[in-house]
Amino acid sequence: MNAILKKLSDTIDVTESTPLYIQVANAIREKIMNGELKEGANLAPEYELADDLNVSLITTKKALDILVKEKLIYRRPRLGTFVGNIKNRILITDTHKILFLFCNARIPDQYSSLLFSGVEQACKENNFSLKLLKYMQGDKLLEKILKEKYTGILVSGLVYPEIILKLNKQQSPFVVIGYIGTQWKGEEELYQILPPAEEYGKIATDYLIKNNH
Repeated sequence: MNAILKKLSDTIDVTESTPLYIQVANAIREKIMNGELKEGANLAPEYELADDLNVSLITTKKALDILVKEKLIYRRPRLGTFVGNIKNRILITDTHKILFLFCNARIPDQYSSLLFSGVEQACKENNFSLKLLKYMQGDKLLEKILKEKYTGILVSGLVYPEIILKLNKQQSPFVVIGYIGTQWKGEEELYQILPPAEEYGKIATDYLIKNNH
């Protein structure tokens, strides 16, 4: 196996909410884009890569499928998987990117998990890349992340005005899904999608009744 790929295991974190296959795809993509993995490099067989990264074969296959769609790698039957010419990559790695920003919670609740699954499916169907970032109040990592250009940013979780102010300073359009933690008093227009509270209230009540609570 390529020595560079062996180092990827250090970047995979099973405690993170980001799906493992996206972590694997992001890690390999970064190695290709920064030149550590050269054009024509032969990647390890999928089963070997899965073993070295300590992830399942399905996870590895899903990660490589993403990179194949982005034209960063290509498969040759009975020969293996190879790094392609990044000049031929589709624009997904440049402009067709969605950032899902999950704020101020260590573990996504069921609503956020379902929301992310829907976003993930939409991105797959439209050939968009998707990055999931967990942000805790005061984390300076956000400024670095927001230096990138995104097609759009979806913000969920416990969202506070500090986050909105930072998002307003960058160029990518964003939408808040849910409620702001405190009343928003900013002058900037805020695009916000509120969950249908009545519908969720009915679902919750029906659940309690069904289970004799």
